[in-house]
Amino acid sequence: MKYLVIFLVLFGFMMILSVNNIYAMPPFHSQEIYDFSNVIVVGKVISVNSTFSPTHNLYEIQVEKFLKNPQDLDVLFAAGQKTANIRLGNQVFDVNDRGLFYLINNTIGYDPYFGIFGVYPTSQLIEPEWDKCNIFEKEIT
Repeated sequence: MKYLVIFLVLFGFMMILSVNNIYAMPPFHSQEIYDFSNVIVVGKVISVNSTFSPTHNLYEIQVEKFLKNPQDLDVLFAAGQKTANIRLGNQVFDVNDRGLFYLINNTIGYDPYFGIFGVYPTSQLIEPEWDKCNIFEKEIT
């Protein structure tokens, strides 16, 4: 019995010490996200094509406002991960979701789909409280 208690105590210490080996993506600073994104928009998902790729959904986004690098588009297409990944922190969107989309130029490797943006993992749903604060009224500089 004494050996079992010693074993459990040692095992507990090993588990505590192994916590340092947890890997996750560190949080991004907002300036880093802004700099890395080619286009930032507030918009609404109007369609989701889940057969676009084995790993990505194709989102059709109705643009409400461009916050960085305005385009002459009312609707744009962006590919995002098909499943949420806790390490990346990415969001999977559904039809009628309103979101803040950080978009990067085509980096998903689909040459036939040139012109489709990639959805950066920090893109997120817009909370109703954000509209009450008018946070999207000012231009980002």
